[in-house]
Amino acid sequence: MSEGLTVEVQSVSELSSVERQDLELQETVIEEGALTFFRVGAALAAIRDRHLYRGTHATFEAYCQARWEFGRSQAYRLIDSAATIENLSPIGDIPKKESHVRPLVKLTPEQQRQAWQLVLNLDGPVTGDKVTQAAEQVQKSDSPQLSNPNSHDQHLTPPPVKTLLYGFFENGIDVDPCCNEGQPNIEARQHYRLEQDGLRPQWNGSVFVNPPYSGKHGSKMEDWALKLRQEFAVGRTTEAIALVPNYSAEGWWIHLDNYPVCTIRGRLTFADAEGQPQPSAARFASALFYLGPRYDRFKQFFGGLGRIWQPDLED
Repeated sequence: MSEGLTVEVQSVSELSSVERQDLELQETVIEEGALTFFRVGAALAAIRDRHLYRGTHATFEAYCQARWEFGRSQAYRLIDSAATIENLSPIGDIPKKESHVRPLVKLTPEQQRQAWQLVLNLDGPVTGDKVTQAAEQVQKSDSPQLSNPNSHDQHLTPPPVKTLLYGFFENGIDVDPCCNEGQPNIEARQHYRLEQDGLRPQWNGSVFVNPPYSGKHGSKMEDWALKLRQEFAVGRTTEAIALVPNYSAEGWWIHLDNYPVCTIRGRLTFADAEGQPQPSAARFASALFYLGPRYDRFKQFFGGLGRIWQPDLED
């Protein structure tokens, strides 16, 4: 938390031309009332951390009060909210109101992600009460259970995502190691159904993975994430896309977080056993990981679904 900090310089001093331009830029963000609260918080943090207030005021708090009529608590609350939003941004769906962020700011970064994921898994709109309850839950438990609203294993890939997949894999998909029962939902040269245990065989060539989520069949998300990473690392899998729940706070996520990921906006409407859209969208967010050499092509095909994050590369 930033509440206990007092930021000041020894005396008022003249800003350089670069610093004046920086100050004007940050103040423009704050002045435009239509901008969201987290951008205001980020601008305030920049002014504080770069000491851009010193051209007119000895302390950051005095600057906020005189320039914006922000009291100390309000200014730091906005700064803390901006930091929390930055931490949550990989999940995809971020809080839209400062009041929804407020209960999260006292949590650790990992707890923030866990609590926010719990909120996203609930029915109905996000409310301050829901966020408060989720924050309290993660504080009471080191490993909260993320409610999986559709507790069955199979979440068949939606037709719009399939269309993008078939376009991306212009030569077809070689292996679907998580094939559904009945008529395969994904066109591939080799299918392994749940009862065949797709974790056992080698995955050679291009692969699409939409693993079972609940673990009812004995496998866990971590098993599939680790298998995919290993098959790609040894070169048997030449290129792969994995459709998974956007549970970035879960332990299995670390096996794939060195690869590009598309955090899908909103919620997918998965297909039923006949390949038709289910009556309602899933209660959880989804993500697509990409393992392969064609990042630009992945971004071209799937960038419309959400934000794409590339490790060690500015998006």
